[in-house]
This record gives sequence, structure tokens and C-alpha cells, in this order.
Amino acid sequence: MTVARFLSYPLSPSTPSYPGTPGVTFDARSRIAAGDEANWIVFTANNHAGTHVDGPWHFDPNGRRISELAAEELVFDAVRLIDLPKQPSELITVDDLLPHAEALRDADLLLLRTGFGPTRWRDPEAYRARGPGFHSSAGWYLSRQTSVRAVAMDFISATCQAHIAEGQAFHRIALGALTPGREILLIEDARLDDDLEQQDVGMVVVGLLILEDQDGGPATIIALRTADRR
Repeated sequence: MTVARFLSYPLSPSTPSYPGTPGVTFDARSRIAAGDEANWIVFTANNHAGTHVDGPWHFDPNGRRISELAAEELVFDAVRLIDLPKQPSELITVDDLLPHAEALRDADLLLLRTGFGPTRWRDPEAYRARGPGFHSSAGWYLSRQTSVRAVAMDFISATCQAHIAEGQAFHRIALGALTPGREILLIEDARLDDDLEQQDVGMVVVGLLILEDQDGGPATIIALRTADRR
């Protein structure tokens, strides 16, 4: 039997939202318990709510929309899980990544676990407003020195609220605005639980909700164990 696990969170009204963006709402329009024939809802969410993918157009006016991504760009089979413990509002720099240069050189997907993920349940306000983020130096390193095509992180955004300019610069570098021809998808608010191990991520498939002519979208991410690859 194939062993798989989700690396994404369910979308719900309790999903933490990035500061300045609206939250998720569920509106139950039909319920069997109320005498209706079926259960269904209307939900509202911005396209960067919950586990989601930032595509190139998010920070690059000339970048591709997510509907322009090919299916094979969302399948990864050289996945590297790296632990980089970080405190709230602390940045991830090139110096943090250099010790992992060998592992990253041929990787196509970096799963970066800072240990901030459990804050999502313990303190949602801290999770949405005081998470770690990336320094621009990390973006230049990943773009120039690795084959990484996507980075997934266990915090709400690559942009740390305490260091907005650095986070925006990282986005522009990773998504191709400052690196023409080189794009790194950013998977924010990913679920990288403490018990997740390298052998659990032999292959990762990013099930992106493809919104026409948009810069990003919610994603359901599935990881397959190494031993179950065929």
C-alpha cells in the first residue's frame, strides 16, 4: 500500500491570514439537517489564504500566471527536508543555507522547517504576524547555486513582518523579477510536522487550485514515502 501524507492544512474559517488580508469565511447555504437535499457551502478566501503557491506574477509584472505552469512543474522527486530552527521575526540568510549546500545542489524542492509551525495552533496571532522570513541573500543563493524549483516553508509568508523590504526582495529574486529565466515557486504556510522525516518525502505532488490569470492559488500537497515510489 502506498504511504502518503498531506503537507498542507485544511482551509477553514480559523485559517490564519496574512496581515492586511481578509480571512476565510464559510456560509452554509444548504444543509440536510435543515431539510435541504444536500450539504454545500459558499466560501470566500483570498488566493493566498492557507497553504498556497506564490507564482511568478505575484511579484513580477512580466511573470507567468499560475495557469501557465505545466503539470510537470508541480511534481518533485529530489526533495530535501532541512531543519533550520528560527525564532519569531528572525530571517533565514545565505549563511543558514550554506551548510546544506551539498543536499541542495541537486534538489528540486526544499522543505524548510523552522519549528514555527506549531505556533499556528498555539498562538494564531503570532503565527500570522511574527513568523520568521527570508533574507534576500538566501534568494540569490537558491537561484544561483542550486537547482531548487520550489521552496515550502512552515510559516505564513516568505516576508517577515519585521523585515518587509528583505522579504519583498526575496520574493522578487525567487519568483524571477530580478532573475530572468529562473523561477522558484514559493509554497507558504506548508505543514511540516515534527514527525516528518526525509524518507517520507521521496516524491511530492503540489495539487494547485488553478485560478485563471492569477498570481497564486491554494494548494493541496501530497508527499509519498521513498520506498513507495515506482
